[in-house]
Amino acid sequence: QSMPPRVGSLLDQLSYDRPDGVYKLSMPPSCARTPMKPNSTSGIPSHGPTVRCTFLEEGRVLMVAMNRPKYLNSMTDEMQNDLERVLDYAEEEPSIWVIVITGTIIPKTTKSFCGGQDLKDWFGQKDEDQRERLLKTPKGFGSISRRHSRKPMIAAVDGLCLGGGLELLLNCDLVIATEPSTFGFPEVSKGVFVAQGGIPRLVHHCGRTLASELLFLGRSINALTARDKFRIVNEVVPTTEDLMPAVHKMSKQIISNSPAAVQLTKLALVDTLRRGHRSFLREAELNKLGKLENETGSGIEQSTVSTILSDEFEDWFSGPDMQEGLKSFVEVIAFLPSMFDTDQNASFWLLTPLNNLNCTLVNQKRKPKWTDPVKKKLGSSKL
Repeated sequence: QSMPPRVGSLLDQLSYDRPDGVYKLSMPPSCARTPMKPNSTSGIPSHGPTVRCTFLEEGRVLMVAMNRPKYLNSMTDEMQNDLERVLDYAEEEPSIWVIVITGTIIPKTTKSFCGGQDLKDWFGQKDEDQRERLLKTPKGFGSISRRHSRKPMIAAVDGLCLGGGLELLLNCDLVIATEPSTFGFPEVSKGVFVAQGGIPRLVHHCGRTLASELLFLGRSINALTARDKFRIVNEVVPTTEDLMPAVHKMSKQIISNSPAAVQLTKLALVDTLRRGHRSFLREAELNKLGKLENETGSGIEQSTVSTILSDEFEDWFSGPDMQEGLKSFVEVIAFLPSMFDTDQNASFWLLTPLNNLNCTLVNQKRKPKWTDPVKKKLGSSKL
């Protein structure tokens, strides 16, 4: 028996049968979820007490906390090395889909996400060539500020986020902060330079004028200003007690999606930022002049082609997640012919959000079962 065109187009190249007049799709074994990592720190490389690691959301999320609260979680070489080992592991481990960066706090003391570089530790190494020192840390401050991570990184901020702490935050994809938190680059007041990627990233976020205000004045801003004016914070929560629930909520939303699709999306996003705004402004200018069709090297075109040719695109396209996502959706709308007898009613159903449809069909909707991405060696990504 032939299928209605509307449903048939969605089921194209997907196996199905129709017992009792209802479409039911069988799931291939390749779409089965990889066993989740237990909520323990087993498997994480050995590291010192300057870093604490916790698995969240049944092991899909790794929370990494800078752990020198008595010293405002300021960075030392020991902490830098510990962070590098842990984050390198998280990058290579397929079962980890999201990384959360935060700082430990001591109740009733000054709270801090990261107070920047431990100046006492740094001053003790003043004889070292600073150019060599910076070049020896290609992943940047805290092994984060210049890291090219293929996985989403969330910064959870409670308290001070200054200097290098703000530099590493600017390389995170999403930022949640408590309302009392403060952000700033006080480097110029200490005769120091923001050298680990913070300047170009800040300009990307808020533009030259606002970046100059934060960098030249050396002053701090609160979380609401960081969100509404400087656009370096996504979400502000009232208190410390509200921070972790917000982190859990955001993490769950991310891991409910295909990790392969999320990582490919991040690759395209970062590639766009890497190419800078100039090529896109030039493209807009050519478009106004009607000459864009003659410009083969446009920024949008280059970024799009680069993403399509990437290994991550091949992994996503040839992997099971796309088929799994389509099938889980089709399993719902395949009931359409038996529910409605007119195109008008069918169109209304398709255009209505599922949560607004009070019927058994919606309650039976199956969530997709995503598969861990292909394991890659560190540095193999083209990000």
